[in-house]
Amino acid sequence: MKPMIVKSPYFPCDVDGTLTVRPEDPGFDPNKQVPVWDVVTKSWIKTQINLNTVRLLNEKSHQGYFIHVWTQGGAAWGEAVVNAAGIRGIVDLISEKPKGYMDDMPCEKWMGEKILITQDIRYKL
Repeated sequence: MKPMIVKSPYFPCDVDGTLTVRPEDPGFDPNKQVPVWDVVTKSWIKTQINLNTVRLLNEKSHQGYFIHVWTQGGAAWGEAVVNAAGIRGIVDLISEKPKGYMDDMPCEKWMGEKILITQDIRYKL
């Protein structure tokens, strides 16, 4: 298998609590939940999509970024949430969340700042 060569800026995004809004998160609204199919439990799980994250991912995609969505819930859960959020067309890669990384420098030295726009904040919507 040939390695994937990414020739554009890279933008990773987590699923649970970032692309989705958890009940304990600011801005959670049970009336805005959507059903997402969970392949593990073989049932529908209701979750709220963070529209601010969707907006930012669309912006980054439009700017030419490679969009990588990851989650501790596994790639199948990530794909289900991406589909429910309606952003399949802009996501380049869906995977399980990395368990670590190898680098001579700590990620704080080279990775950009953490971005989280909670659902209770009005962001270009």
